[in-house]
Amino acid sequence: MVSNPEDDFNRSGVEGARRAAADFGGEMEYKVAVSPAEEEALFSEYAASGRYHLIIAMGGAQTPALLKVAAQYPRQKFALVDGDVADQPNIVSLHFRDEESSFLAGALASIMSYTGKIGFIGGMDIPAIHRFHAGYSAGAFYVNEDCDVMADYTGTWDDAEVGRRLALEQYGRGADIVFGAAGLSSQGILAAAAQNDFRAIGVDSDQRYRAPDHVLVSTLKAVDMVVYEVIRKVNEGTFTPGLRSFGLTEGGVDISLENSLPEVTDEIKQYINQVRVGIITGAINVPSQ
Repeated sequence: MVSNPEDDFNRSGVEGARRAAADFGGEMEYKVAVSPAEEEALFSEYAASGRYHLIIAMGGAQTPALLKVAAQYPRQKFALVDGDVADQPNIVSLHFRDEESSFLAGALASIMSYTGKIGFIGGMDIPAIHRFHAGYSAGAFYVNEDCDVMADYTGTWDDAEVGRRLALEQYGRGADIVFGAAGLSSQGILAAAAQNDFRAIGVDSDQRYRAPDHVLVSTLKAVDMVVYEVIRKVNEGTFTPGLRSFGLTEGGVDISLENSLPEVTDEIKQYINQVRVGIITGAINVPSQ
């Protein structure tokens, strides 16, 4: 596994792999790559060893390196978490419909905003993060078509100071709720909210513990579940390449509505749950880009 467990997204994947290794009697190893060149080198190292039944890439940004190495080792099985590779015979892509959970978050933010202005801060400017942005904006406009949704990108996954600075800039322009989908950079957004008394939305796991009085809600992504399941399939001999998609219906994404700030009333929760049903049934169309 090529991962960075300091980030909640990656930590969840590592936890799922560890649990699968314990349950199925295998071994799990992870390494951290800090550049595309290191990603490619690590994938090549793993594949060349012939020791691993499955090599897992954590995050769509690793796609180019993974594709290159997977072509060189056609008999090696690979899994891409949060990616969109659908046509390679030895890669399964575990794709999350983050736009669905982000739609719920955007709808809630639009309801709870006092200023009618909310913010979004993404990490890298890539399709996986565009899904968050598109869903969040669509959810906000679903509630209030005049809502002002600001958007910025950090350009990095691991600079909390950049996240903090961008959040403060949006706050200075009137945004009173800011949603960050930027890896470790998102932690700076939560810190800025706590220090300057505005509200933030966590990402990938329930992050209210990081700023208990300022995290309105978090979007949830069951990374541990999908990693565990793909390892189980490899163990059972039922690994299948291609694209698998996980949204609200499959339990792949959601929001932490039951651990939202107290100001989110039961009536508001009921409304958001109605929106959730609308998405699941197809009555509400959620854009991904």
